[in-house]
Amino acid sequence: MKVLYIPTLNWAVSQWRIEYPAREMYKQLNLTGKGAVYVDYLFDPRDNIAWDDMCLNHGDTSESILARLNSACKFFDVIVIQKIQSKDGLAVLMGLKEIYPDKLFVAEIDDSIGEITPSNYQIDQLKDHHSCAAYHVQESDAVICSTDYLGRSIKAINQNYHVYPNCINYDIWKAKRKRNNTKNIRIGYVAGGAHDEDLLIAYRAMLPVMDSNPNVRFVIRYGGFRPDWLQHKQIDFQHVNWGIDIYPQELANLRLDIGLAPLRDTEFNRCKSNLKWIEMSSLGIPVVASNVEPFNKTNGYIRLSDNNIENFTNRIYDSADSLVFKDGKRLQNENKKNYNIKKEVERLLEFFEVNLRKKVDICN
Repeated sequence: MKVLYIPTLNWAVSQWRIEYPAREMYKQLNLTGKGAVYVDYLFDPRDNIAWDDMCLNHGDTSESILARLNSACKFFDVIVIQKIQSKDGLAVLMGLKEIYPDKLFVAEIDDSIGEITPSNYQIDQLKDHHSCAAYHVQESDAVICSTDYLGRSIKAINQNYHVYPNCINYDIWKAKRKRNNTKNIRIGYVAGGAHDEDLLIAYRAMLPVMDSNPNVRFVIRYGGFRPDWLQHKQIDFQHVNWGIDIYPQELANLRLDIGLAPLRDTEFNRCKSNLKWIEMSSLGIPVVASNVEPFNKTNGYIRLSDNNIENFTNRIYDSADSLVFKDGKRLQNENKKNYNIKKEVERLLEFFEVNLRKKVDICN
């Protein structure tokens, strides 16, 4: 069996959802002689250019994309395409499906289809993206998604889905935790932009913690700009734009004692994965998180709180005092055991094999 991955989204998402499993798949297919796997980015992933925006009506660039996709479909059996968000991309997909009816076309999604966080400044543009993504899921032979909840959310448009959870590929994820050797307690929040509503939960919960202990530092690394209300002398805030290649070690360099993962209970957020726990626990950093999907389904030690600010504050206090919660080696072992990429890729390959067999039988 020969598998092709075609990334569409930004570099970080593509690393987690495509590069990490593809590297493990390479071991299980290429190196064992059972098949092949290849990732075709079509553009340099660091440029953040979506191929589906450039595949038609862009001269030589479009011609090159179409030629590469056509050649690839002749060779590969399974074509996994990350979420398509443009009408041109959908047109190309439908054309390829017609030309190659015996190939298995799989959609790869890791986020909600249909709901958008209110603070996202691209909200109008994303409405069109979600319509295209829904059609992509509907027209694909099968779907890979990141959580059970996300799978159930798209079941009405495609029932043939497989849950491949986010797992760290330690061949790529290179980071060594640096311990906090100061007298300060470092409690951290790390997120991309458009999470102001979630950051507000953490900030309000941390205010009494900081006011009662001058040795507490609230370390924030954020992809968005600093909100006006985020003010306290014990806050260490930096706006960052870390690439996924340096992100693991940058996270480790924060020397966090505790990580925070506040999340409002919305349909959009319920479709996310517990990625913050996976990242933090790989470094032995304990996590206090909102008691909502996806964190309350975490298969490993995590301290949960509802989003009542007083309760969240108390969980932070409890965590700082708990010796068990500080057992970093336990967290790392749970991460490697319960989110094991070798096991999950084996399951994914079985899903491909079963569905490819069905597709070939139908065509014959």
